[in-house]
Amino acid sequence: MSESEDILLSKWLQNKLSAEEKLMLEEQYDLESLALILERQKTLEIQTVSSDQLWDQLDSKLSHETKVDKNQSGSRRKLIWVALILLIGASLAFLLLAGSEKTIQSAKGEQVRHLMADGSIILIAPGSSITFNEKDWSNKREIQLEGQAFFDVEKGGSFVVESNQGVVKVLGTEFEIWESGKQMKVQCFEGSVSVGNLTGAEKILGVNDAIDLNNQRFSDVYNHGQLEATFKSGQMKYRAINVASLATELERFYNISVRLEKIDLNKSFTGILVLNDLEKAVEYLSKTMNWEYDLNEQNLIFSSN
Repeated sequence: MSESEDILLSKWLQNKLSAEEKLMLEEQYDLESLALILERQKTLEIQTVSSDQLWDQLDSKLSHETKVDKNQSGSRRKLIWVALILLIGASLAFLLLAGSEKTIQSAKGEQVRHLMADGSIILIAPGSSITFNEKDWSNKREIQLEGQAFFDVEKGGSFVVESNQGVVKVLGTEFEIWESGKQMKVQCFEGSVSVGNLTGAEKILGVNDAIDLNNQRFSDVYNHGQLEATFKSGQMKYRAINVASLATELERFYNISVRLEKIDLNKSFTGILVLNDLEKAVEYLSKTMNWEYDLNEQNLIFSSN
């Protein structure tokens, strides 16, 4: 492929060809067929094929071309080579990025502090995880969160955290996200953050602001009154968390098994969960919710009175 043809193909891909240039390129290539191949490539599922198989397939195609008109064969052969080069380029890009996703996970009862390549710090709460593209981090600061984490973000391009219930976007700030089931809470400690739900609605939080998201519905913005990440302070504050999610919270912070017997799972809890004293936490929940409990080393059973 000559340098001039290469330039014309590049301009064609960017839809910047003049009418005259397009006529020149059409003399060498079937642009309609090439466009169709590239369109199919967008939804292509990359498969592992040996070099021998790939060459046999190409050789078979080229051999078939010798049976058609000579001029048409030359044009189609060029088309195949161009499409093959573009396909190989796309495949290499896919393979370079494939496997570059990294997951950092904290065990139940433990916290994990992770330093990102840009200097941002993420404190992952017990029983939670973050997933991000390590190789492309400098270009795309996006994280998938499951559970709870505190973020101290270095200034730079957009920093996006996606959870199962919403999306938080910032440029450089400190904030915390908690999610469980269909509930989510975002607290801003420094700067400002944008909080969006899955329907596209958006709220802006400033310093000391917090907001809840329940079944995709926003609460009013309120003052969270925290000086640091809630789980670092030794206690969690909940507003109308359902009791099934509350049991999950106990499991991830204390690494125990929690069972609810004869309890209405639609009930909710508003209050504080102590994170450094299991017996104290259980006793408080028992009195607040009017539950009986049975606690041993690894198992906790709550039941209604």
